Amino acid sequence: MCGICGFSGHANDGLLDQMGNAIRHRGPDGLGCYSDGRMNLCSRRLSIVDPVSGGQPVENEDSTVFAVWNGEIYNYRSLITELKGKGHLFSSDHSDSELIVHLYEEYGIRFVEKLNGMFAIALWDRNKECLYLIRDRMGVKPLFYYYNGTEIVFASEIKSILLHPSYPKKINANALYSYFSFQAVSSPETAFWDIYALRPGTILTFAASGKKLTRYFAPSFSPVSKDSLPTAIEKIRFLLKDAVKLRLDADVEIGTFLSGGLDSGIVTTLASSLADHPLRSYCLEHESRRPGAFYQKEKDTANAARTANACHTIHTTAPMTASDMISELDTVIRCFDQPFAASASTWFLSGRAHSDVKAVLSGDGADELFGSYPLQQLAFPMQYFSQMKANGLSPADMDPTLLVPFSDRSDFLANLYDYSGGSEVRLSYRMLNMTDDEKALFLSDEVFGELISKKQTLLQLREIFSSLSGADVLNRSLEYFQTSFLPDQVLSYTDALSMAHGLEIRSPFLDCRLVDYVNSLPGSYKIRNGETKYLLKQAAKGLLPDDIIFQKKEGFIPPIHDWLRTELKEFVTDTLSPSAILRYPFLKADAVQFLLHKYYRDPTGNDYLADIIWNLVCFARWCELYV
Repeated sequence: MCGICGFSGHANDGLLDQMGNAIRHRGPDGLGCYSDGRMNLCSRRLSIVDPVSGGQPVENEDSTVFAVWNGEIYNYRSLITELKGKGHLFSSDHSDSELIVHLYEEYGIRFVEKLNGMFAIALWDRNKECLYLIRDRMGVKPLFYYYNGTEIVFASEIKSILLHPSYPKKINANALYSYFSFQAVSSPETAFWDIYALRPGTILTFAASGKKLTRYFAPSFSPVSKDSLPTAIEKIRFLLKDAVKLRLDADVEIGTFLSGGLDSGIVTTLASSLADHPLRSYCLEHESRRPGAFYQKEKDTANAARTANACHTIHTTAPMTASDMISELDTVIRCFDQPFAASASTWFLSGRAHSDVKAVLSGDGADELFGSYPLQQLAFPMQYFSQMKANGLSPADMDPTLLVPFSDRSDFLANLYDYSGGSEVRLSYRMLNMTDDEKALFLSDEVFGELISKKQTLLQLREIFSSLSGADVLNRSLEYFQTSFLPDQVLSYTDALSMAHGLEIRSPFLDCRLVDYVNSLPGSYKIRNGETKYLLKQAAKGLLPDDIIFQKKEGFIPPIHDWLRTELKEFVTDTLSPSAILRYPFLKADAVQFLLHKYYRDPTGNDYLADIIWNLVCFARWCELYV
């Protein structure tokens, strides 16, 4: 696991060191550089596999191919055996770094299709004078680049690119506009003009002829598997267990994140059964000054302790308070270099874990694979409701079993139908943090007027949904989440906030074999009779107690809604004061003040307004740090 950066053109050792040191937190164990007057590569190393001889950059025998990369190749042992059988010589017996250049020699750039892992790779072929930038299938590891027509600059984090003298620093209003809807910037754009995120499953080729992007992987939901439900459950158990086993392979101690829920509980249980020594597990407890206010997380904390006791892990519960959120928010935002309003929990938990271990297993990806979010819960009920409305039936005439879990909330479904007309795009649009019309209330016309008038976010969603391949409404929703929400939010914050502490997170649910298989299954297996993640819950039977398997999902998020009305109130009103907002041209100060007044005047609170307020708070802090 590492951080990487580099640029084309003449050697500049000072600049290369400076860019590398900007991401030292990603790889505190070593610095490695390469320059030949045409390409410059740098790696900051976090040594987890082959600490002695697994350094970077790596090169082939005749020094014509060089690579720096960030990530882990979990099937590296079988690939090394395969290449040795073809005559390749390795200086190390188990380096997944050295593997990359030999795979390229043997198979060319399509070698990436043989990898099971998480990775961001920069590979330089001196003979071809060609640089390849490659990102893993699901987008676990980040990679950003700037290209001006002649030069290319790349890095694991934007902050390194900002140091390069060729980059003319400029804010990207298009990207900022998407942030207010998605709580994160939508890739491939970033908050900085002409700096792009390489999309998951993509190869960028840079040569004298210019730049080319090639997609080598996209989540596929067709053809649909004909496996029976019991067969699917057994296959998922096998694939998940093997995915956990592969991710326990390391030369350093590995722990687990254990929230107390289903996903991390399965991973911890399987990992403990496969490990030859007690593992360490880590749980985050969100504290509040308000008596009894743990945001309904007491049960999760207790269940994490139960699972840890059953698995005989060395368990640690780390506290997080509202004051921690205030003191660390700027640091968290700097981890991303972009405005970001999603969960910061990983920052605090990683900070505790990294003092003991260099890597942890987590349950990331299970929700996006098996179906858990409100939009997925609505998929089948809204489809049925829309069909019945089109046939002239009233809610009273409908089969309530087909509306589960909304059987007693037909008014809620009716309101959504009135807004969306049964359209998947319009329904997804309504579930965003802010629509175009809502953004028109708070964003300045000076900067965002054209985007608002074009309803840019609605157009963006239509473009995304037009490319989806899922055969049923639930699988299309999952495909949408896997290609946008997962890489742009979940994996983005997981990587940035853990690597800021030099901690690697490994996600068994994102094993490419498991992803491909689960995506091939019909949506009716994933949410069944209103039960979310039905397939995974069935696979978990015998591993976890039923009350943990079937408990209501709480989510790995801090209680921002709770804190906004109490401990965070003064911080919020100061951050969004008229004088603070008017320092930058992005927001309408009077509209933001009206929003705060409306929210704090309501004694019961309003979660929808709270989300918008926190979104604006994080944006205002980003402006202070970067604009």
